[in-house]
Amino acid sequence: MKGNIGFITPKNLTILVLVLVISGFLFYLKGGYQEKLTQKVLSVVIKDDGFYPDKIVVKKGATITWVNEGENLHWPASNFHPNHTLYPETGGCLGSKFDACRGLKKGESFSFTLNKVGVWPLHDHLSPGMVMTVEVLDEGQSASGKFLYNKNTTPEEFRNFDYTSQLEFIKIKSVKYPTETWEFIKKAFVVNNQVVGNAHEFAHIIGNAAYKKSGLKGIGMCDATFAYGCFHGVTEAMLLSQGADKVKDIEIGCLKIFPPSVSDSYTGCIHGTGHGVYTWEGGDLKKSLFDCDIISERYRQYCYDGVFMENASSVSGQTFNEKDPWKFCADLDERYHLNCARYQSQIFFTKFNSVDIVGKNCSLGPTQTLRETCYESLGYYVAQNKLGKVEGIISECAKMPNKEGVSICTTGGAIETIFQRYGDYKVSAKELCETLSLTRQPACMEATDRIIKAYDL
Repeated sequence: MKGNIGFITPKNLTILVLVLVISGFLFYLKGGYQEKLTQKVLSVVIKDDGFYPDKIVVKKGATITWVNEGENLHWPASNFHPNHTLYPETGGCLGSKFDACRGLKKGESFSFTLNKVGVWPLHDHLSPGMVMTVEVLDEGQSASGKFLYNKNTTPEEFRNFDYTSQLEFIKIKSVKYPTETWEFIKKAFVVNNQVVGNAHEFAHIIGNAAYKKSGLKGIGMCDATFAYGCFHGVTEAMLLSQGADKVKDIEIGCLKIFPPSVSDSYTGCIHGTGHGVYTWEGGDLKKSLFDCDIISERYRQYCYDGVFMENASSVSGQTFNEKDPWKFCADLDERYHLNCARYQSQIFFTKFNSVDIVGKNCSLGPTQTLRETCYESLGYYVAQNKLGKVEGIISECAKMPNKEGVSICTTGGAIETIFQRYGDYKVSAKELCETLSLTRQPACMEATDRIIKAYDL
């Protein structure tokens, strides 16, 4: 055990034990353990490069305070990103009460009392590659101890680890070997062409490590697996370290590393930039979109998409006006409408959580672009919720208020089934397209064929 607590006599050993019983916790420091004996409230410091300490053990009922000492905003919240559903105490602003619900400025803090026994990873919602764990013990329980890393662990063995051990393994392995680690988690989490488990945070961590080791060139190992998390991790790390004036450099790098004539991976690379600038701008939507406008007009839509995706997952972004549900998008410049509408169905879901009511709100879009894009993105959600099952997608999309909505929702479901590689995705997508009228089938088939070609499936 690192650290020095001095020479212990029988007398001061008794005192030490009493203090431990009263305080009831261990305070973990990076690289080892340090006993924290007198404080009733623990403090964790957030800096721009991580949480200090990044592991902590407490007794049930302990209160922890996270204090931001970084220059950037930081938002501590329960895993998983972006919905914060892991800690099982509902409330807060997204999925769990264990959530600061906003970015903390330098000097600001967030406190939370943990009453659920278990190991609870958390992350910075504005920089998801920054993670830590809190272990909560009941009376008489012992801490799980330090994770023992084995470089020879196989993807199959890794799949059987608990989440916290998986997290520690990825953090250790990715520091020296980000490319190898990226291939490793794809083998671990993509089984029979289907994603199993939640690897998005891991992808961010590996992307962060790739940037620290190789700069922007590190993005060359990334692909769209796990919702672009690797791309996000690299670009967020670059922007957080160098600022938004490097956006143009990222575009140039993306196009050089992923030439458009060779593959469509440049789209995910630039999309990740949108997530990064949203983080850099502290969740200011308009500033983030203006940063995207630095990118060439031909490519900036992918940056917009990253901004709106991140915005829809934040509390401040989930703006809904009951009298005018499309006000949020309609008030923006028209060049942003397509990408705004793509995530508007997600915002509608935060209000209604009902496919038919969300579909009705999609139908209220004041322009064809807003309506159709909303229906299509609703199809994405339906496919994710039904894990690509054809019958489930057909049943949910049938709840749309008109034939146009049914057709576009179904097409969106077919596209997402391929993108997420659910089951026999090519067959499923074809079956979904064939449920449409003869006039609408060609557009559905063309859209799914484009996804298959783009991602070389």
